[in-house]
Amino acid sequence: MSEVFYAVCYGMMLTVIIAAIEFFRIILNKKKFDNLDYFLVALALFNGLGYAFVVWGTKKGLNNAIWTNRIERYDATSISIYFLLNIVLLIAVISGWTIVGKIGKKASGIKYDYNLNLNEKLYFTLTITAWLLFVLALGSYVLYARAYGGFSGLLYYSKAIRSSLITINNPFSFLQRFGAFSFFSSFLFFSMLIDKNLEIKKEEML
Repeated sequence: MSEVFYAVCYGMMLTVIIAAIEFFRIILNKKKFDNLDYFLVALALFNGLGYAFVVWGTKKGLNNAIWTNRIERYDATSISIYFLLNIVLLIAVISGWTIVGKIGKKASGIKYDYNLNLNEKLYFTLTITAWLLFVLALGSYVLYARAYGGFSGLLYYSKAIRSSLITINNPFSFLQRFGAFSFFSSFLFFSMLIDKNLEIKKEEML
């Protein structure tokens, strides 16, 4: 059987499995969508139907030569492993969500006696850490993009860089990895934004 058949079958199977899980979750949650549901829907669309469509389109000659050469390397075994890894990811995410949800319900009944001074110090430390990570990530990417003519040049050469076809010698190429600090920074900022346990007045922080 062709790789397209395997990709379409596995993609449809993954989508059907997630659709069944979502059906029962919506019934149990009384038609309420949680963050887990959005993740599962995205997993079905991109890793399921999207993957099958990309493989099918590539075999039909709808993809460019660079990506066609890479995608055509995947045989039936590779596609099967890809499907199994998605099942493992699906089970791990649902298990983690369930375990954390049960722990959260038990913890919600516990009353905490917050120390305002301790909270202020923790909030200040998290804020400084988040900004330092952001500045480090931004500075690293600025130096990394200079060899390509700035951020506009980096966008222009992005396909060639991902395909390893670029011939520009960039002495700061190692700084590209530091750009991931922006993710940690955004997580810290978001956690402070949604934290409802800390009630710290702005005038007390000044």
